[in-house]
Amino acid sequence: MNKTPMYECHVEQKALTAEFAGTLLPLRFSSEHEEYLATRTKAGIFDVSHMGEFLISGDDAYDFLQYMLSNDLDKLDIHQSQYTLLLNNLGGIIDDLIVYKLSPKKYLLCVNAGNISKDWHWLCEHAYKYNNLSLENLSDDYGQIALQGPNTFLILKILGFEKHLAKFEIASFNYLDKDLLIARTGYTGEEYGVEIFVPKEVARELWQKLLLIGHNFGLKPCGLSVRDCLRIEAGLLLWGVDMSMDTTPTNLGLMNFVHLPKNFIAKEALKNAQKTHSLIGFKMLKKAIARHGYQVFDTHGQFIGHVTSGTFIADKNLSIGFAYINNTLIKNGETITIQIRNQSLGARVCKKNFLK
Repeated sequence: MNKTPMYECHVEQKALTAEFAGTLLPLRFSSEHEEYLATRTKAGIFDVSHMGEFLISGDDAYDFLQYMLSNDLDKLDIHQSQYTLLLNNLGGIIDDLIVYKLSPKKYLLCVNAGNISKDWHWLCEHAYKYNNLSLENLSDDYGQIALQGPNTFLILKILGFEKHLAKFEIASFNYLDKDLLIARTGYTGEEYGVEIFVPKEVARELWQKLLLIGHNFGLKPCGLSVRDCLRIEAGLLLWGVDMSMDTTPTNLGLMNFVHLPKNFIAKEALKNAQKTHSLIGFKMLKKAIARHGYQVFDTHGQFIGHVTSGTFIADKNLSIGFAYINNTLIKNGETITIQIRNQSLGARVCKKNFLK
């Protein structure tokens, strides 16, 4: 079982830990509600060192990634990033990730923890066609800390990082003689938040320093449990739960992140693809949590799909989630029924982003 560089800190803080993608991670430090409120109103700090990092560089780095990834790298200036998809030939989603443009010939990919090996082999499988290309799997070299919430940049300023990043911008920062990368990205839907790529040898020290600085700004350490709640509320999907290689961007409403004019893997599969399913948001009409896999029915009692994600937002007394259904005609405001244990409970279809 892998442990993150901050694992001993979590033990000292008496965090409840659990295995995720082969790594022991904190599930919660206090209560999910406390951690939720901290992130939404002040600041939350998350150990996300299980995520993977690939460095793609060389004269052919742009051509390679423009072919391998769904989004358009031409939209990026240096030190900018974008959400994109790694697809197979049929348009199935191998992974969803963030690509950071560090220089014209150097890109950093941040990939999902459970997909590191699979993503790496898929990229390497296609790299032989390019003469000037270097692929480095740096996943074992970095820790990753997510600092999210309204007070994020107040904490960073005291740390010594005074640059106010634009959304999806990334910058370097020297800490204890080590080069860090700080990106204004995140998985909580917060307006202000960063993800910090830090060499493992100073990750623990940075974690402790941020907690020390953040004490006066209401910063709380947060675990995987509330992270899942926050990302659902923000309408953000999770690979392996809301998407997989059996789903396509067409059916998940992710075609905004697919640039059809360029040449890329899955272009032929997606350019004429017909939408057969929908990923919808819903709000339960009664207080009940719809879990992954629960069956969904239309108003006529016809089975139409299943819940992919569900959670309860205590601060709003609201149960929400996503469902993958084979009915593409259902519109926001309509009612569906979800089978929760031995009860059929109503839910209202709505947009997937519950923060707006």
